[in-house]
Amino acid sequence: MKAGLLVFLLFASMAAFSQNPVINEVCYVNRLSLTSIEGKSPDWIEIYNPGPGTINMNGFYLSDKSDNPLKWRFPEYLIEPGSFLIVFASDDDKVENGEMHTNFSLSLMEDNLYLFSSSTWSFVDSVVAECAPADHSLGCIADGSFPRGVFTAPTPGRSNTGADTTIIDFHPDSLSLSHIGGFYEDPFYLQLFNSNSENSIYYTLDCNEPDDRANLYDSPVYIYDRSPEPFSYSGIETGLNWKEPTSNMFKASVIRAVVMSGGCPASPSITCTFFVNKEMKSRYPVYVFSLSMNPKDLFGNDEGMYVYGNNENCFKKSKKYEKDAHVEVFSPTGEIIISQNVTSKIQGRGSRSRPQKSVRIYAKEKYGTDYFNHAFFPDKSIDRYKRLALRGVFGDHGRTLFTDDICHTLSSGLNIDYMATTPVVVFLEGEYWGIHNLREINDRYYIEANHGITDEIIDIISHEGIDYLFADDGNLDSYNELISILETLDMSDSASYSQINEIIDIDNSIDFFITQIYFSNTDFPAANSKLWKPRNDNSKWRWFLFDFDAVMVRPNFNQIFEYINDDRSVDISPEWSLFVFKKLLKNSAYKNKFYLRFLQLLGSTFSTQNVLNKIDEFEKKYEPLVAEHVVRWHYPADVNTWKYHVSQMKNAALQRAHEIAEQLNASFGNPFIICPNPSSVFFTVSFFDKIYDYCRIKIYSVKGEPVFYGVFTPDDDSSMRIEHGLGPGIYIVEVELYGRLYHERIIVV
Repeated sequence: MKAGLLVFLLFASMAAFSQNPVINEVCYVNRLSLTSIEGKSPDWIEIYNPGPGTINMNGFYLSDKSDNPLKWRFPEYLIEPGSFLIVFASDDDKVENGEMHTNFSLSLMEDNLYLFSSSTWSFVDSVVAECAPADHSLGCIADGSFPRGVFTAPTPGRSNTGADTTIIDFHPDSLSLSHIGGFYEDPFYLQLFNSNSENSIYYTLDCNEPDDRANLYDSPVYIYDRSPEPFSYSGIETGLNWKEPTSNMFKASVIRAVVMSGGCPASPSITCTFFVNKEMKSRYPVYVFSLSMNPKDLFGNDEGMYVYGNNENCFKKSKKYEKDAHVEVFSPTGEIIISQNVTSKIQGRGSRSRPQKSVRIYAKEKYGTDYFNHAFFPDKSIDRYKRLALRGVFGDHGRTLFTDDICHTLSSGLNIDYMATTPVVVFLEGEYWGIHNLREINDRYYIEANHGITDEIIDIISHEGIDYLFADDGNLDSYNELISILETLDMSDSASYSQINEIIDIDNSIDFFITQIYFSNTDFPAANSKLWKPRNDNSKWRWFLFDFDAVMVRPNFNQIFEYINDDRSVDISPEWSLFVFKKLLKNSAYKNKFYLRFLQLLGSTFSTQNVLNKIDEFEKKYEPLVAEHVVRWHYPADVNTWKYHVSQMKNAALQRAHEIAEQLNASFGNPFIICPNPSSVFFTVSFFDKIYDYCRIKIYSVKGEPVFYGVFTPDDDSSMRIEHGLGPGIYIVEVELYGRLYHERIIVV
């Protein structure tokens, strides 16, 4: 299929030379052949007008992908017959100072190049990637016509005619290593092997991608514990309040190697990480991630994504700041689980300014593997992931290092789109980079993996502020329609509630808002609100649960009062952020369902004992990892400080369930009614919504003496008939539901 397309493109190109521009010359590896006005040396492309007339380049496109022909559009620019235009393939996507820069760069031996015309809706020229070594170019031997050849001295902006060409003696090859990446107790010598003796192996030990400037392999490489050596990257300032590690950190050896032939890569490059330490197999009771990439892509002043740099780099979200990398994942005992090339980028908002950042990794088909094929999270049956996040722990307001982690885990049994998570240890460029939380990402691939929706358009809406509403995927039309409907409906009307029930997943919304309220999220609702829906008439809006760093620090906070009160003077959050839930609570059926569901969860998922048990579990899981982490990052200050913060989380958990129950009762009253009252020989306890537990009923005289006791299970309409047989008088009925006590006075006649 691809070969047929290329043949078609070549014939189309030859037929079109007389009336279209031509890709006259391409330099895939530019070191010295041409410099931009900024003094840099990006790859470059030369466009030529073979005549006979002037060509306006507006309406033509360049791309390195045949399935994305409109990748970069030429601006308004006239090329006279016989003239040349230089375009830098710098990935900068700009036109300034008289220079044009595409939104992509070129990879030697990998990227074909395509010139597309929107007027004829067809490719008018293409260049098939082949070996053109550094500071050589691939171009038309005679300007604007075939054949093409490799020039030893490129001619950017000048005629190719008469330029020296060469034939590259290129031999494809393979590469293998004597040891696989993993954990080793003792040092060893690593051997590298290739098949063709005419080629050479080059390797690096500093994580740079190897090429013909790297170390020439001529003898085995000694692999040992590098920890006593000074760090290379841990001493780089990476954010606000950064502090240098107090001692040399644990280090691995990362070797990156490739076979070169004729100045071009003749094999896929290999990246392997080796940990050498006697106790390595018992050092980390969690997954170990090794992330390796060109150091300048992390820490370079111009484009390094992990530093502030010259351009506020770490805050940039454009594709230019998505970097090629290699990830390896090891089990706690050193078995290699994953080793593949990926795309990486920084994740987050405010956390981008912190020393330890969150990094996303994307599996892509162009690297040979579409997914990360492993079941990382025991609470989900998913065994492959398109995207994952290595979430830094600097955003944890509670400084337990697992605040967000535990909230998602506690929410895993609810009707809610939570992010599965597990603690891991990360090595970046072979150096210890601390505890991270491996995490799902709330995007369309999450929806595919968790809901099986693969062939529909998904609208994913983020609301991060009054002026910051945007679509992560799809568009805002359906969401704006939802808001318009809510604005016009009288939600006290049952017909209106039925209409909304067809648009919003009611059970999901209730569990979502309960979770936010229980954890007392200080970074919600004015931020971190994201919901999604497939674009069809049968689907409903659902909320994503994410970003619980700022929780469990206000055990007495009453967010319920803000939601049920119409007096804007009591609102802490902006009006837009409260609108949807406030509107839903106007309906008595929704309010009762919310109330009874909250009580149920306070007796189960969010019961004091269950939350304390989960904190204990996380404390034991993280404790072996904390000491090394605080030496690296000084966050928290030391292990005792970490233990103090964990104890503060436990104190919050001891208070929160009781506090919420009191707030619910103060806001909504008892979750039932007793009738008839006055009664004679019986009365009925009717709950406002379905309950999922038995109830204990005690009746006391006005003197406080117990006169009746029974255990009852509500019937299908959530009511219980109590035949008490009491004499006339005033009594107090005590109802125990989900571990909470409620009292109501009755009169017996």
